Amino acid sequence: KAFQYIHNAYIQQIVKRNPHVCFKAHMHMYNDLHQKPFINIRNEEKNGKIESPESIQAILDAEGGIPAQLSTSSQSTFDEANLSWMHENITQNFPTKNKLNLQTMMNVFRQGNSMKEAFISASFAFELQKQQEQQRHGYDMYVFARSDTLLIT
Repeated sequence: KAFQYIHNAYIQQIVKRNPHVCFKAHMHMYNDLHQKPFINIRNEEKNGKIESPESIQAILDAEGGIPAQLSTSSQSTFDEANLSWMHENITQNFPTKNKLNLQTMMNVFRQGNSMKEAFISASFAFELQKQQEQQRHGYDMYVFARSDTLLIT
């Protein structure tokens, strides 16, 4: 997972193509995933590595980028608090019988939580800015983009 590559694509494909728009990025990532290699059977990735929050923040802070805020939380804590009810029997009636069904379903909830965390960060930052500047209008648009998905046209 090469965030620098993905980040550059977003800068090229969205930011630089819209110089009249003021962009601010709010990103969430789980802070306990980079600590050990992962296996992704579906993508045939073995011993994959996820960059640390510190390395992601350094990329976001690099000159030529856009103002960015990175929030983090623990995926294992989220799983314990919100996904403990999920077991293999939930996916037993899915049309495809494969062992990835449960992980895929759990990842949907994790991704939804991550989007929620980024949105909360953006909303909080806007409210703080509004109080400081007494502005009356909000962001014109929210773009939800994944940091591990390359955007090309």
